[in-house]
Amino acid sequence: MKFSGLKKPALSLAAQYAATISLLVFISMGALTFMMVYNQIEENDRYINDFGRIITRQLAAASVEPLFANRPLELEVLISNFHFDNHISGAGIYRHDGQLLASKGELPPVHDIDFSLPVQSTAIEEQLTSKFTPYSILHISPIEFKGVTAGNVVIVFSTDIMNADFEARLGYILLASLFLVMVVILASIYLGKKLSHPISTLASAAESLQTGKLYEIKERRNDEIGQLINIINMLGADLLQKSQVENTLHRFLNKDVASKVMHQLDPVHMEGEHVHATVLFADIVGFTTISENLEPDQIQRLLNEYFDYLNACARFFFGNIDKFIGDCVMVVFGAPKEDPQHPYHAIACAELMQKLMKKLNERRRAEGLYTIELRVGINSGNMLAGLLGARERMEYTVVGDAVNLASRLCSEAESGEIVIEESLFKAVNPKYPMEVDSLKKIRVRGKKQPVNIYRVSHIQHAMPVATDDLIKDILEHNAY
Repeated sequence: MKFSGLKKPALSLAAQYAATISLLVFISMGALTFMMVYNQIEENDRYINDFGRIITRQLAAASVEPLFANRPLELEVLISNFHFDNHISGAGIYRHDGQLLASKGELPPVHDIDFSLPVQSTAIEEQLTSKFTPYSILHISPIEFKGVTAGNVVIVFSTDIMNADFEARLGYILLASLFLVMVVILASIYLGKKLSHPISTLASAAESLQTGKLYEIKERRNDEIGQLINIINMLGADLLQKSQVENTLHRFLNKDVASKVMHQLDPVHMEGEHVHATVLFADIVGFTTISENLEPDQIQRLLNEYFDYLNACARFFFGNIDKFIGDCVMVVFGAPKEDPQHPYHAIACAELMQKLMKKLNERRRAEGLYTIELRVGINSGNMLAGLLGARERMEYTVVGDAVNLASRLCSEAESGEIVIEESLFKAVNPKYPMEVDSLKKIRVRGKKQPVNIYRVSHIQHAMPVATDDLIKDILEHNAY
């Protein structure tokens, strides 16, 4: 039993899980890295501000006495002895009028310095001209004594080394973040596969059920996935049972009828309909005499073997076995599935049956066995097709005068003959010429005028049919 195809997803669930987790981690790591970098910048600024404020105040305090006492030499010595670390690029002592009294290192031009600023950290790029490096920070502290400002101390801090340290730390942070992102991506892929494995198992089970294969999931879980697994397993068992029922029905019902029954289980509605179809009756001649010399199991084996052969002939020409009546088989063409060529197919099928019987009899004679002869009656016409019978036991069949006449024609046929009614001959012969012999006229119950019947010797097929190869194939595939 097969179902319509399932469209495969463009992106697997594992990939979706991995992508989602990786994206969330990437965003989180990006935000964390940004915060770390921002905090590092703030920390550097605080360090420069605090350190610069302390140093400038100390130097300003040490410069009070020499400046107010007008001892410039001491100021020179003070500046010369001032310890420069890697962060300080210059220092100077200025009078209140801006005159430089002592200096060490590099200082900006005096006209670029605003001595009115309070003690604070001031970026050169904000306060000075472009002649001074924009990566230096200027710190100014007044030299005061008892409320009198005699000058100012200026210290220039270079951020080059700090920036180099910061860039190194930033590189470490970025490398660590990148490493963590890669680790998380790999972990996300693993986790995505781990999380999606139950869903993938369910998808595989559904795909197997789609192709008609039973797939039982062995995994047991106590969560929602476990509930789905149980449902899939139960569904698979139900589908297997339904498939087995359908296969069993095919042995007792026509395939088209069985399919309708399986698709309309409760209740089964197959209303009777008037159809134009052809019915073929094929009867084993003298079967009563044959069966008297056989055991029941031999009779069963013989009938099953020959019915298999006749069924193969019927199926080749789109016929459906309606029923087996003792040693007789009833085949319907054109119902329940419509077939515009049902009259031709019925006659061609009968011819194939007779040729097959001849081939079988040649084999039986060679084995020293009795021969099996077949007689066939065929008729076309309007008939009622549908489920007929009691409420508890019904079967799909066709009934009507045309069916009764086909049975009567089979009774009129002799061994190896195919008998048809005149109207069927006239309907088929123009398109598919036949070789026939006019037998006789028979009277049929319910008809005032007698019916002309013909014995068919051969029918010209619509397309060349390799009859010998076909018979060989039927015998090989249906051999007991």
